Amino acid sequence: MARVGFEFEFATNMSNKEVKKKLKEKLGIQIKLGRKNWHLDDDVSIEPRRHITLSNSYDNGCELVSPPMRLDKALKVLKQVFEFMKEENIETNTTTGLHVNMDIGPTATRRIDGTKLIALVDEEKIAKRYSRSRKMYCLPRNSKIRLTVKYYDKLKNKPCSKKDYVKRWALTQEELEQKYTAINFIPRDKGYLEFRMIGNTDYQYKYTKIKNDIKHFAACMRKAADKQAGEKQLTRRLNQIVT
Repeated sequence: MARVGFEFEFATNMSNKEVKKKLKEKLGIQIKLGRKNWHLDDDVSIEPRRHITLSNSYDNGCELVSPPMRLDKALKVLKQVFEFMKEENIETNTTTGLHVNMDIGPTATRRIDGTKLIALVDEEKIAKRYSRSRKMYCLPRNSKIRLTVKYYDKLKNKPCSKKDYVKRWALTQEELEQKYTAINFIPRDKGYLEFRMIGNTDYQYKYTKIKNDIKHFAACMRKAADKQAGEKQLTRRLNQIVT
């Protein structure tokens, strides 16, 4: 079973102290130190857009970080936090994201073929779904895969199958380890990956869409960790990527 953690970015007119108090009262969430606990951080990258009055504006950019949870529990908690955000009139906009941290077990997660995962997930399609395909903090890498496929298709003497060629040549290790991309592979050594392409304005109202994408991520991670699984699906994706 996959484990999932969240980083909810948002703006609010409440202070951090008020946010913590209401999280405890309404959801039983207590903010503590450590990755195994919930914590609330300031996020200066968030640009609040909403203003009520000069003395009561949405000037507090926050990041609420959850501990890792089993997938089924994580989806329930996700829905609860979204309801809290709606009730408290939390602001999400083009500068806010919902980062999803996932693992399928430390060993299997480290075994994931990065290029295969990117192609199976179709990170560009997911990013476009949330209007985040051009955001500098979560750029998709499908373009490099697309160019590699086009180059392979033009080769007269093909050295191997298309999928094997793409896995070998599409993305360098350095390109896979760039943080500000749709899927961040840097935490893989710690046993998890970060999916950064979900978010944007009013993402708290898109529970069903986000839930389905998270399940899709988990399924693709399992296939990308297995050299035999998902190979036919990968070939289909590579054939579709240039059309």
